[in-house]
Amino acid sequence: MHFIDCPRDFIDCPRDFIDLLHYCDQHHIDDQKLEVSVSRLLKSCKNGVTSEKIKALLGNQPTSKPSLEFIQNETSHFAKNLLKQASNLFTSQAQS
Repeated sequence: MHFIDCPRDFIDCPRDFIDLLHYCDQHHIDDQKLEVSVSRLLKSCKNGVTSEKIKALLGNQPTSKPSLEFIQNETSHFAKNLLKQASNLFTSQAQS
């Protein structure tokens, strides 16, 4: 990200900046969309840029959604690995 003035607005509130980055990650907001939103706010908001203003401008719609099939496969794979680890643990304890 190439923010020119934005970091100054977050110096006193680093947690807000981290929350904004987390929001962008969760909602699949790319750097370019974030930069455009921040630039618009820098031009129009004389009172400074806040993470809440940026989130409001970005909206709640992600730019892309992971497919449900991928989420289910990932969850299924994770669950199977946990069950396998638990089974191995119980097996090794039973043999001791």
